[in-house]
Amino acid sequence: MPLNTMSLTPVAAGVAVVCLGLASPAHSQWGFGAVDAMRSVDISADAPTFREQAIRYYKQFSLFEADEMADWYDAEYFAEKGVALAHGEPIAPETVEDQGIEPGLERTRLERARAALIRVLETDGPAIAPKASAYALVSYDCWVEQVQEGHQAAHIQACRSQFRDAMTVIAAYDAGATPDVVAETVVYFGFDQATLTSDAQDALRALETQLDDPDAVSLRVIGHADRAGPADYNRDLSERRAVAVAEALTDMGLRVDQIDTLAMAGAGETAPAVETGDGVREPRNRRVVVQAVWREAADHPVAMASAGDVVLESDLW
Repeated sequence: MPLNTMSLTPVAAGVAVVCLGLASPAHSQWGFGAVDAMRSVDISADAPTFREQAIRYYKQFSLFEADEMADWYDAEYFAEKGVALAHGEPIAPETVEDQGIEPGLERTRLERARAALIRVLETDGPAIAPKASAYALVSYDCWVEQVQEGHQAAHIQACRSQFRDAMTVIAAYDAGATPDVVAETVVYFGFDQATLTSDAQDALRALETQLDDPDAVSLRVIGHADRAGPADYNRDLSERRAVAVAEALTDMGLRVDQIDTLAMAGAGETAPAVETGDGVREPRNRRVVVQAVWREAADHPVAMASAGDVVLESDLW
């Protein structure tokens, strides 16, 4: 698999190259030199820079692929990304096109997640949240790789959850920002459903008519669920609802770049409109909130949940 070469400027700017004495992979007798090189890396979990943390996470991921999964080719590929970082070379998150991922829900999730990740990496994410930004990058690559393989649902979910945890931490840095909301609507869903009703479609069309200048705003799309069912399932359900609304907005003619992909997320059952006990079905909590905010305000991400207890270390690798 070829290395992506898009330069992420804030990653390179103002950050010293981490000199780890890593030899070129081509020098390995067995053809897996990057994996061998990454074994020698010793970076603390408290390392202060994005680059160091990304190298550390790529080491963990690549050695998991080599030693636990016996997938030496993917191990070498992701180890090469760590080596590239160590030598100050630009890398980028994987793309669904390069990995041949077919259209569907997982591809949609990955495309929107990548857009959010790129936005973090190209702004001040690596500076203000270096460890979380690095964890988001490597967890996203893990997620793409697992979807491409397509046979280990638990690993797909683990990598996706890691990415979501990292983005929650990043968002928490700007949780105090108050968006300048110019229009808002709420659409509701049936029990255990992520399909838009005719009333929901009407609500979205009504929102569109309120936007005098669609090019001047971004749309924040936040899905929610009631407390009937497991919390993990409800978070997934709320995300599917958010994706359904975002796709409907796109079908209405709004460009993808007008949908704030960092704030397009599923809050699960954590932010109910109506407080209930666990296991209670509540129609008013089965919803997606859509806010149109001025693009300047959209530069501030919104935290979906408390980041205080998030541990940025993988249980998978």
